[in-house]
Amino acid sequence: MSDTQFIKDNLKGSVPTEIATEVIKNIVSQSTAFKICKHVPMTSDKKVLPMLSDTGSAYWTDEGEEIQTSIHGWEYPELEAKKLAVIIPFTKEKYEDSVMNVMEEIKQGISDAFTKSIDSAIFFGTNTPFDTNIVGSVLEDSKIENSGKLDMDISDAMSKIEANDLVVNGIIAPNSVKATLRTLRDSNGNALVVPGGATGTQIYSTPIHIPTSKVWDNSKASSIVGDFNRAVIGTRAGITYEVLDQATVGGINLAERDLLAIKCTMRFGFKVVDPKAFALIKPQA
Repeated sequence: MSDTQFIKDNLKGSVPTEIATEVIKNIVSQSTAFKICKHVPMTSDKKVLPMLSDTGSAYWTDEGEEIQTSIHGWEYPELEAKKLAVIIPFTKEKYEDSVMNVMEEIKQGISDAFTKSIDSAIFFGTNTPFDTNIVGSVLEDSKIENSGKLDMDISDAMSKIEANDLVVNGIIAPNSVKATLRTLRDSNGNALVVPGGATGTQIYSTPIHIPTSKVWDNSKASSIVGDFNRAVIGTRAGITYEVLDQATVGGINLAERDLLAIKCTMRFGFKVVDPKAFALIKPQA
C-alpha cells in the first residue's frame, strides 16, 4: 500500500467508490423519503423535469373526415441539487489508517446523518435549502381537521387527492400512531389495518410508512397522505470528504480533545411538482 492511500497524505478528496455506493444504498434503504418519492439521477446541479399537464384527446372521425389536432400541455419544473454535509469525529490514531479503512468504519454514521437531514427537509422543511417541502406544499383545503378517528381522517384526506383525479400511493405517519392502528376495527370487528407481510402495513389497500429516522414534527402534521410520484428527489453521484483538525463539532473542540473529524459532502435535489397530490391530517389539539 502506497503512502498516497493514507488519510494523513489525503486530507481531502473523493470517498472511495465502493464506500460511496454503500452509503447511497444505505440512504435509499433507510430513508422514508427515498422509499416513497420518485427518484431520478442528476448529471449536473440542475435538471429539468418535463411533465405532461394535459394529455390532450383522441377524436372519433368518419371515413375521409379531417382528423382534429390533439395538443398536449407541458410543464417544466426544475430540480436543483443542494450540498448536504455531515461531520463525523474520529480519533487521531486513525490518522495513520488508509482512507478506505476510515470510511468503512464511519459509513453507517454518514448514512444515518444524511438520512435524517433528507427526511426532515423533504417532509417538513426542517433546515431545508429547497424551495418546496411536502407539508409546506399542502393546499389549505387539503388539511383535514383531526377528529380522533384515524381511519376516517385518512379516508377524508385521500378523498381530497382523489378529487383531483390522482391516486394515493402512500401514507406517512409517526411511530406513535402504531397503537391506534392496532385497535382499528371494521363493522364486523375485524382488524382494519393489514400488518406487515410482503406488501407492508396497509389501510384501505394503501401502504403506511413510518420513518425510523426520528424526524417527525408533531406540530405540523399527524399523518401525510399523497401521490408521492409527484415529489421528486434527485441524486448527484459521488461523495467528497475533507479532514478537519481545528473545528468545533457539536460543542466539541477537536484540538482540545485530541480528535480529528471527516466532513463528507453530497448533493441532492428535491421538488414537489404538484401540490394537489398531497393532503395531511392536522395535529391533534
